[in-house]
Amino acid sequence: MKKILITGSTGFIGKSLTVFFLSKKYKIFALTRKNNKSRNISYIKLNLFNHLQVEKVIKKIKPNYLIHLAWEANPKKFLQSKNNFKWLHSSLNLYYNFCKYGGRRALLIGSCAEYNFNEKFLKENFIKKIKHTRYSLCKETFLNQAYKISKKFNTQLVWARLFWIYGKNQQRGRLIPDLIYSARNKKKMKIKNPGFILNLLNVHDVSVALFKVFESKIMGIVNIADKKNIKVMNIVNKCKNIFKNYKLNYKLNKIQYFKPYSVEIKKLNLIKYNKYYTLEKGLKEFL
Repeated sequence: MKKILITGSTGFIGKSLTVFFLSKKYKIFALTRKNNKSRNISYIKLNLFNHLQVEKVIKKIKPNYLIHLAWEANPKKFLQSKNNFKWLHSSLNLYYNFCKYGGRRALLIGSCAEYNFNEKFLKENFIKKIKHTRYSLCKETFLNQAYKISKKFNTQLVWARLFWIYGKNQQRGRLIPDLIYSARNKKKMKIKNPGFILNLLNVHDVSVALFKVFESKIMGIVNIADKKNIKVMNIVNKCKNIFKNYKLNYKLNKIQYFKPYSVEIKKLNLIKYNKYYTLEKGLKEFL
């Protein structure tokens, strides 16, 4: 049976994605900070910042595959958190040892934060961004170093750049969960950037895309994104219509106009990926 090691399996994306691997009869080993139990998943309590312990576990398991989802995720802190540097070093340690002990294929998670959104077309390639947050700097560095490690060990690497995601069980601090909370609790919400342009997918669709890419022969940088973008104000209006019984109350900041952009999804098109959720369908699930 194929052995796969997953980090972040209990997180927002991890909970959704892991189901697909269970259906394909992988032997799943999940690294977690808590004492989780399951008949189908072998949970291993481990702090990824403990580099020696990580190597010890990988040496024992010798997984064929790796999916690394875990990273700093606090919505209000992740962009400038100093923990990003810890995650960078720990992620490189994890990936190096995975390759060292015979790992064959890995899915690592990147971010649209790596991009310069002044560009008209966001290509599936390496980027040298000038103005960084700590988060984007660490993600970019991780990609560059992981690519070198892959070449050394001849390991297949997929770097999945995620854009904006929403869905059930998403924590507050993100636009859609905050809009829903505001509507249900009759609290006024401030919309900071109503003219900002997002590329938005439901977490289920993101998980399907990640799984299909992982199971394919595709390697390198892959944008996990929709074919079309949407403005924050349009999302607010859709929520207003769908949650009309709650009387969504909000205040707009001064509307700034952002440059339009498009996202290259050449590799998703190769696997004939189509999303399941429209935004309206996804929002109605919250009712």
